Amino acid sequence: MSRKIQMSRKNAVAMAVLVVVIFVTFSIFDIISYRDKQKNCTQSVMAEITNINEVRRKRSSSSNRRSKKIMYQPHFSYEVDGETYTGVAVAVSSSTAYKIGERIQIKVDPEKPSKYLVLSDKSPVGKNIFAIIVSLFILVVALIPKKQNNIR
Repeated sequence: MSRKIQMSRKNAVAMAVLVVVIFVTFSIFDIISYRDKQKNCTQSVMAEITNINEVRRKRSSSSNRRSKKIMYQPHFSYEVDGETYTGVAVAVSSSTAYKIGERIQIKVDPEKPSKYLVLSDKSPVGKNIFAIIVSLFILVVALIPKKQNNIR
């Protein structure tokens, strides 16, 4: 029986390590990608909001009733050197912060104008660092050996 418990513990630790590696890898990639956009997207461009998608998110409340939260995600178009590009803001808002036809400032990569950075979007760096810290905490907890109870 002890061997069976030991094998399942090894499997659990291996799974925790795998999940942590995946989370940390994606978080680091997201940080690097954002920093790359910040570095390369230097040309200011005005973009026009062309559409606002409503995203309905269900969430459970403490009273066990499901409530719906409506989020709004703006789509926009912009022009660089006579060519039109489209994009979507990463940030969604719980209010109609944007209006169709409204103009927002974005930055684009002069070498690749399809690559853009919406100035009103929040930086993903903080949430990714938090994800890395939580992942590493999970790994530490998974690696701490459990005391075995010697029941006779």
